[in-house]
Amino acid sequence: MVKFEFYISDDKFEQLYMQKDAEGKEGWTGNEFARELLLRQLAKYKVKRTERSGDKVVKRKG
Repeated sequence: MVKFEFYISDDKFEQLYMQKDAEGKEGWTGNEFARELLLRQLAKYKVKRTERSGDKVVKRKG
């Protein structure tokens, strides 16, 4: 498992919490909801299996 750590603006932080509440996830932490949003977005992409080649991500066939 990989840990992500990053900064967002105050406006985006407020937007994150407003969206979290709008989805009825008031009991979730901001980190839990941000993780859910990221996983939801990644699921939309067609590239599923990848491998790292230096700093490049290369799509594998199959």
